[in-house]
Amino acid sequence: MARTQQKVAKTRGIKCSIHSMICVFIAVLVLGIVYMTGESKKLSHDWRENKNRGRSLSQCNLFLGKWVYDNKSYPLYREQHCLYQFDGVACEKDGRKDLN
Repeated sequence: MARTQQKVAKTRGIKCSIHSMICVFIAVLVLGIVYMTGESKKLSHDWRENKNRGRSLSQCNLFLGKWVYDNKSYPLYREQHCLYQFDGVACEKDGRKDLN
């Protein structure tokens, strides 16, 4: 009787591991399909963007056209309002006078 129970326990363990492997395989397969579908959409979008970019570059000629006057006053920002400026390049903070 004990041997029969051991055989049943072994076959249950094997069946469980086979079922687990099948579940893992199906999960990996589904995730792979989802990933590849997303990548293919991204690749086709990137390809279309590059195609359009090439078309616009072929129509753009740097040497034809007119210069546009930049009518803004300089500097375009103030150091005290710039959160990303380091102290090493903060001329106004160091007392530089010719910033007009």
